Amino acid sequence: MPKNKKPRKKYKAPTRVVKPLHEMDIKTQIKTLFPKTPHCKYCGTECVLAPEEDVKAYKEYDTSYKFDFIYVPECSCWETKNDWMEV
Repeated sequence: MPKNKKPRKKYKAPTRVVKPLHEMDIKTQIKTLFPKTPHCKYCGTECVLAPEEDVKAYKEYDTSYKFDFIYVPECSCWETKNDWMEV
């Protein structure tokens, strides 16, 4: 027979409210997805952020793209290799 007549309370972990990525500002999106700056796997040069005009043009081209930034390479390894980017 149990010692207590009342049932034990179950532990509920605290919940944290997280915004969807497309609602965050650009800096928060970048830090969430890429904690380190991406670089070329083959030559080691770091990628840079594309200008806003290029990002807007790409978002018009591909309407399913949700982010407000694009990393672009400064080298030409992407022309010959498929998996050139590494974080």
